[in-house]
Amino acid sequence: MVIKNFTSENVFNLIIDNYNFSYNTKENRENIIYNLNRVFFPDKIAKFIDRTTDIEIDAGKMSFLIEYNGTLYNLLAFQDQYIKINRKRKLLKINKL
Repeated sequence: MVIKNFTSENVFNLIIDNYNFSYNTKENRENIIYNLNRVFFPDKIAKFIDRTTDIEIDAGKMSFLIEYNGTLYNLLAFQDQYIKINRKRKLLKINKL
């Protein structure tokens, strides 16, 4: 799956389109996080982290953050950082030419 823009809508659509099961098992959440990282950060520049608490598990919810340069971001705050990541990726691509 190729996603050109990092938006909260694209992240949620990826989760909803590919997973029709509950988030309350660790294995299911690990699969979701793995696939989000594979789609949005194949170069391992940043990564999604599962931060789901016991209360959220009981409510059937999932909570995750994104780690980038040692700082944790929620989805909305990270959208601004994603611009920097794209710039960095382009520079790395140019350097390889």
